[in-house]
Amino acid sequence: MDARIYDQSIVTMATGVATNGTSNPNTAKVKLSYTDTKSSTWSGNVSLKVGVKITIKTGIPFLAEGHIEITGELSGSYTWGETNESSNTLETEYEVNVAPQSLTRISLLATRGSCDIPYSYTQRDTLTNGNQVTYRMDDGVYTGVNSFNFKYETKEEKL
Repeated sequence: MDARIYDQSIVTMATGVATNGTSNPNTAKVKLSYTDTKSSTWSGNVSLKVGVKITIKTGIPFLAEGHIEITGELSGSYTWGETNESSNTLETEYEVNVAPQSLTRISLLATRGSCDIPYSYTQRDTLTNGNQVTYRMDDGVYTGVNSFNFKYETKEEKL
């Protein structure tokens, strides 16, 4: 299986309005607040593993500019097959020129997409007699969902 990107769609992350009721052009700074949510699932093809605690140390895969990148390092314990979600509230400021007697609507858009990335891992089982058996497995699939390709869109309207 190769890595794949799917379910890409354009979403509106935040909106704002700048109004100019004067007879002269004006510049306004509009603060936009939004919540960026990411999710990740580490799993394998064997259904008996669901719910098993795992310890993982790896790079963090994510979607950027329509392709998969790996950055930073992730280290910790997870439950096999469980989806982990994280949300951050962020704020950005956009400077816009507003024509006289008009308003400008600002939208912060992003592409939201999913990716599946195959991976290999080492599995160490402790048997009932205390012996450990180690296996090299190639059935891992990382599934991630995140937003990327952030851009602003403006629309002017007369008052």
